[in-house]
Amino acid sequence: MRESIIQAIVADMQRDLDCRQMARLKAVLIKELQDVEITECANRNEQRKKENAELLDSFLSAKKVEGCSEKTLSYYRHTINDCC
Repeated sequence: MRESIIQAIVADMQRDLDCRQMARLKAVLIKELQDVEITECANRNEQRKKENAELLDSFLSAKKVEGCSEKTLSYYRHTINDCC
C-alpha cells in the first residue's frame, strides 16, 4: 500500500518536476514513510462507527440515570442515528 501511495504522488508531480527532482521526491517519500503505518479508510470508518455506537450508549445511559423516560431515550437514539 505504501508503495502505491508513493507511486501515485510521484505520478501526480511528474509534470511539475524534472527527473532529478522526481528522484529526490521519491527518495524522501520512501525515507519519511518507512516507519509510518498506513491503514485503509474502510478500517477507520468501521472504527469510527464502533466508537460512535459506544459514545451513544454512554450518552443514553447517562440520560437514563438522570431520569429520562424510555420514550425520551428512544427519541434521542433515533434522532442521533438519523442525523449521523
